[in-house]
Amino acid sequence: MIYIFLGVPGAGKGTIASKLVNEKNFKHISTGDVFRENIRNKTKIGLEVEKLIAEGNLVPDELTNKIATQKILEFNNNDKLILDGYPRTIDQAKYLDKFLSDNQSFISGVIYMDADQDVVIKRISSRFLSENGTTHNSLIEKIIEEKGKFYLSDGTKLSRRADDEPINVKQRFVEYVNKTSPLLKYYEEKGIVSKVDSNKDIDTIFNSIVDSIESFN
Repeated sequence: MIYIFLGVPGAGKGTIASKLVNEKNFKHISTGDVFRENIRNKTKIGLEVEKLIAEGNLVPDELTNKIATQKILEFNNNDKLILDGYPRTIDQAKYLDKFLSDNQSFISGVIYMDADQDVVIKRISSRFLSENGTTHNSLIEKIIEEKGKFYLSDGTKLSRRADDEPINVKQRFVEYVNKTSPLLKYYEEKGIVSKVDSNKDIDTIFNSIVDSIESFN
């Protein structure tokens, strides 16, 4: 069972996916996490992706398709799998459809997390990344700022993701509107979309998404 999470950056896709993994035995593929792992390990792909992300650009379809579908193959058809950050374009969606068909699988449902721009900007500005790759959020955790640097209460150093820097946020919105939002229409025409109000608190969003997933089955 494969579910796709759609929504603007900061809509809460990763946060809700993590709760589903911890509380409902879901599996989670985040292309962003996969890319960041390659960046930390300074792989050839990682260096290429790092430059693109720092400039606020999306990773090319060919590279994204390869990495995402390789990860999907690590799971079996009985797993409840969330795709977060993939597909991002119509071409990626069509590639995924063919890939799943070739592997006797299909998309069970699409969750569209609808959030207002001011809510999203507040969330994005609150996100931080530790040196070992874990994500943190000042809206739900205590994060200390000293002379322009950020730390957890235990002294762990934090930084903003390159694509969360204010200078790049606007570009990410432009990329989303131009390339990703048409996916909503693409999947609506297939009759597999459930819209969720993602302006609310995390628990309310989570419960709405659980209900949506159950409605697909």
